[in-house]
Amino acid sequence: MSLSLSQTMRESSSATFDIDDGISLARLRAATRCSTSPRRSQAIHKNRANDGFAWSAWKEFHVSAPVDHAPVVTASDFNATLNQTVAAASLFSVADADNDSIAKYQFWESTANASSGHWSVGGVAQGTNTAIDVTAAQLASTTFQGGSVPDALWVRANDGIQWSQWQEFHWIGSFKSKALG
Repeated sequence: MSLSLSQTMRESSSATFDIDDGISLARLRAATRCSTSPRRSQAIHKNRANDGFAWSAWKEFHVSAPVDHAPVVTASDFNATLNQTVAAASLFSVADADNDSIAKYQFWESTANASSGHWSVGGVAQGTNTAIDVTAAQLASTTFQGGSVPDALWVRANDGIQWSQWQEFHWIGSFKSKALG
């Protein structure tokens, strides 16, 4: 006995794809359908069976894939002191409506002043005005080393499927050195 499947997938762009494949019953038992697009809203499937002599009529069924939500990053301005170093993880928080683990982060420092601070990953200073990729495992060794001027900082998180929006926050505070007296 074999089965013929026809699948029409409707994505958010309204594009339509058709697949028609005759498969054995043994292959069908081992088959799974996995939605990899976080934006796919519905797939329309049709199937029919053949007993070796004739095909049955097509039967349509619908599969609605769950929608994945992007993580949401929250960060507030940080009141710093001159040349202060702070763990990156203490500067923001992340929530994911699907309870997905955060797989990676990106950081950005957009203050081009030579006296501004910088991100460091594993003790290695990172450049200005560039996305800095950090895995979940590297987050613990990621810091921001402030300078002597305020900084505009950015962070976003990825749950393995979608990126959050970039979240801007600022490194502000008292940057005048205090004379010893």
